[in-house]
Amino acid sequence: RLPFVLREPRPYPECAEALTPETMRLLGQSYLDSLPEEASSAPRFVDKMPFNFFHLGLIASLFPKAKIIHMRRDPLDTCLSVFFHQFSPYYAFSTRLEWLGQYYRDYARLMNHWETQLPQQMLSISYEDLVARPKEQIDRLLDYCALDKEPACERFWESSRQVDTASYAQVRRPIYTTAVRRSEAYRAELAPIRSILELP
Repeated sequence: RLPFVLREPRPYPECAEALTPETMRLLGQSYLDSLPEEASSAPRFVDKMPFNFFHLGLIASLFPKAKIIHMRRDPLDTCLSVFFHQFSPYYAFSTRLEWLGQYYRDYARLMNHWETQLPQQMLSISYEDLVARPKEQIDRLLDYCALDKEPACERFWESSRQVDTASYAQVRRPIYTTAVRRSEAYRAELAPIRSILELP
């Protein structure tokens, strides 16, 4: 809705050039006002929408104190995991290996851009490092977010909070290593993605 708010003929993201400090303040407040009550009253909250990576420049502009966390994972393992999930039609790119390879390529290119543009606001964590050394990586994440270290952070699966995302089953068990290099068993089938991403 940015073109409408700014009364700009240019589509997003081009119209973002017309943002002023006042419109950024209003847009940021509008987003905060739309949060569920438990999030809006919390000192911190997490927004883990999958398409946030498209908008990191705008997010950083509206919320200069936001902490952006980028979880990097092996490209083939990532694509295989997405392909195995049955997402809604909105995720049509996940239904064909060629589309998925092209989407991942563009995502990686855009994230490389954001990491050069927002180095102080972004922390990249390797999924493989997290699985291999969870305490080290969790401590790193908490330090970055200026959060106290609590034993519950390392025993997240004991939480009784409701989880409504595709990862609902994974957060109910301790960190496991079986998803690392899972794609190796599907090497031949993943040839279209390997070709697009120029992987051996």
